[in-house]
Amino acid sequence: MPYAAKIQLTSAQQDELERDANGRTVAVRAMERAKIILGSVAGKAKREIAEKLGIARQTVRRWEKRFQQQGTKTKGLEDAPRSGRPRRIQPEQIAQIVQKTTQETPADSTHWSTRSLAAVVNVSPSSVARIWRSKKLKPYRVRTFKLSNDPKFAGKTEDIVPLYLYPPPNAVVVVGRRTMSAPSVESYPAQLALRTRPLRDPDPQLQAPRNHQFVRGDECA
Repeated sequence: MPYAAKIQLTSAQQDELERDANGRTVAVRAMERAKIILGSVAGKAKREIAEKLGIARQTVRRWEKRFQQQGTKTKGLEDAPRSGRPRRIQPEQIAQIVQKTTQETPADSTHWSTRSLAAVVNVSPSSVARIWRSKKLKPYRVRTFKLSNDPKFAGKTEDIVPLYLYPPPNAVVVVGRRTMSAPSVESYPAQLALRTRPLRDPDPQLQAPRNHQFVRGDECA
């Protein structure tokens, strides 16, 4: 029989590894590693353990060696710390970016861009974009809506809308309006009126609601 690692367990370690190996709520990796150590203690060869668990012999050897070096179940079967640069953006900065994105707008624009917000909070534009993606924020998406100032609007809606949704047989709907001259190209921007109601705080994951009105001639369309 091929050489099997000689691992000695205390009764507490044996009980804990058996719970992990047979537990229904234990992570798959923890269950697999517990079975590797229990198989080694039982005198099974690496090849036999690997074939039973469907893993490589190198994996069995690695966890046997790590468990022997660490000497405890808790440290011996945990993943080693990953290398790489630690996080540079602190939670306070992330909260500030989210707060400015959802509650504020820049002075010279209708919404933040990654570059403009990055300049304010002193992080890179890619960091702002990454935080927006993680929080599902899309400040560049705006959904417009219009609220009527007509006090009889609700009643008119109840009379008119059902005709379109449930028209009577052979019904014909005729809509008329006063003919007006089209505005000139030069005056067109000036005829877009400002919002008639203040902007409400939107759901951060939805389009920002913004009402508007279009003025043509002397009437609000």
